[in-house]
Amino acid sequence: MKKWIIICACVAVFQTILAQRITRQYNNVSFSAALKDLNARQHKYTINFVYDELEDFRVTKSIRNQSVPDAIMQLIGFYPIRMTQVEDNIMVECTQKTPTKMIGRIFDNKKRPVDFANVALLNVRDSSLINGGVTNENGQFVIPCEARKAIVRVSCVGYITASNTYNIGKIGTITLKEATMNLQKIVVKGHRQPFRMTSEGLVAQVEGTSLEKMGSAEDVLKHLPRVMQKNGEIEVLGKGKPLIYIDNKKIKGTIDLDRLSSSDIKHVEVITEPGAEYDATYQSVIRIKTTRKKGEGLGLTYRQVYQRNHQNNHREVLDLNYRYRGLDIFSNLYGGLSQGYQDQHNDNRLYGKTLMNINEDLIIKNKSYYTSGSLGFNYVFNDRHSVGATYEVNINPYSRGGWNSLMDVWKNGSKTESYTNDMYCRFKSRPTQDFTAYYAGQIGKMSIEWNGEIYLRKTGQTQYSEETGIEGGDSRTIESDFTADSWMHASKLVLSFPVWKGTLKVGNEFTESCRANLYTIDEQGTDLPGKTDDQVKESNLAAFVSYGLRLNKVELNAGLRYEHVSSNYYNTGGDYWSEENKDYFVPDQSRKYDHFFPNVSLTFPIGNVKMNMVYKVTVSRPSYSQLSSNVQYNSRYYYQGGNPLPSQPSNMA
Repeated sequence: MKKWIIICACVAVFQTILAQRITRQYNNVSFSAALKDLNARQHKYTINFVYDELEDFRVTKSIRNQSVPDAIMQLIGFYPIRMTQVEDNIMVECTQKTPTKMIGRIFDNKKRPVDFANVALLNVRDSSLINGGVTNENGQFVIPCEARKAIVRVSCVGYITASNTYNIGKIGTITLKEATMNLQKIVVKGHRQPFRMTSEGLVAQVEGTSLEKMGSAEDVLKHLPRVMQKNGEIEVLGKGKPLIYIDNKKIKGTIDLDRLSSSDIKHVEVITEPGAEYDATYQSVIRIKTTRKKGEGLGLTYRQVYQRNHQNNHREVLDLNYRYRGLDIFSNLYGGLSQGYQDQHNDNRLYGKTLMNINEDLIIKNKSYYTSGSLGFNYVFNDRHSVGATYEVNINPYSRGGWNSLMDVWKNGSKTESYTNDMYCRFKSRPTQDFTAYYAGQIGKMSIEWNGEIYLRKTGQTQYSEETGIEGGDSRTIESDFTADSWMHASKLVLSFPVWKGTLKVGNEFTESCRANLYTIDEQGTDLPGKTDDQVKESNLAAFVSYGLRLNKVELNAGLRYEHVSSNYYNTGGDYWSEENKDYFVPDQSRKYDHFFPNVSLTFPIGNVKMNMVYKVTVSRPSYSQLSSNVQYNSRYYYQGGNPLPSQPSNMA
């Protein structure tokens, strides 16, 4: 009798477990309807959501024997939707709570839905990025947006980028034309998606795919899922500006991406959940791996790019390479002309004792010539040891910019003043020098990666602003000069060991930098800060350990990073100088930080979808521009700058 009771109890428990597994097929249904259906088909979980908030999001998914939380995560995909679970209660909500959304669907010219397509919403005035998203496997996208209309730009590997202006709401379907390349009567069409998901993000295969024909590394990145270009900078959607490496070398700007040809790239890894070995201030990392040149002898590659928007832009790249056995000597010459033009209207409202409305029409122009050169070598001793070093010089011989504007000012509803403002800015810089070196090797089962860098830079700008009063305002001229002298040296060591069924990594990273600022201004009755002469020195010592384990189809990664940051502020004079802090070193404005940054991630498959659960701690630190004492004068009502004194409130407007 007892055996029968035990058997019946086990069967009941087994049936209960099975009852909580979901197998469903959803074809173009709303997210709300799918959640309502999931909630009705089981009794273990209570799913809470706002029906209207999720009604616009459409899903097409095949759920096979999944738990309710896993089924919901599979439905979310790339949508800006978050699931929170507390025991048996599940809350599902949209992370971008705007009343309006841009909704559409992407097809190719054969009426097939296009997945993994990047959809960017751009401002109709200046084409700046408002928001973005990625299409699901049914080609659908839903992107929250508060603007009344926006430029919808759709890009995907193997297709010609489409762009058009739409009013906010449901815009229907957009058809992408396939990109073809004619090679001696042979037509090659791009269909195969070169992407694969990993535990840290995704890897895009460039070599042997249509991505290698894009032009430069910057062009490749702009065609990857979740990667966008905003204000000339590369960003990962939802993760901000990434840390970018080319062959383990950390780069500092898009010029390095522009110099690298897409045909020289093997693959690109987009890491959306960086581990303990990376700087805790970054929430994403992009690693570019280049191809190894084949053959021996002297090689030469020349590449030229011409672009015409409102102005002419031109770039030229010359690569020289000599290879003999394990030795690879290379050099690179890069030069270009960059011009910009922007017609802008600003409508601002300032609240205070007096309500002010400021309308401004301005035309912004800039022009720069830039060039750089590098010389380096790689030497492969054998398949276990290799070294290399690179010396690079960047020169900006000519850089000018400025704007012409007309400003009308209303106070409490009455127009009181009108001005014209002619601003001219001349940028100045000395050659920037950058020396890097690396070693990669293996001793027994231990892998070693080391790289170091020394960086020197001196920049500045002289600015002239001439304001002329047209109606009810006085005229004045503002002249300022700013110089920043900086240096940095860094070193990073990573040791990897196989442990059980995974890999253990331990290492350290050290960075020391210094930036000296000198700022002077001809005030003429303004309330701007006067002369400043200060210096910020910072050192960052980090140690980290991480472990990655793979069991069948499940991947587990865990790590811990410790950082000791010391930031010292020095003052040699200027308006911030006083008898109290005349000792040059200002301890009250210097800081020391000690922090631990743990991270844990679990990756597992659900059907054809890989799910990733992550816990991590990050930190946000001010940039050098935010700590700069330089002030850019835009008008008598607007000026911007940093604040080198963290405990003193800034009076920047």
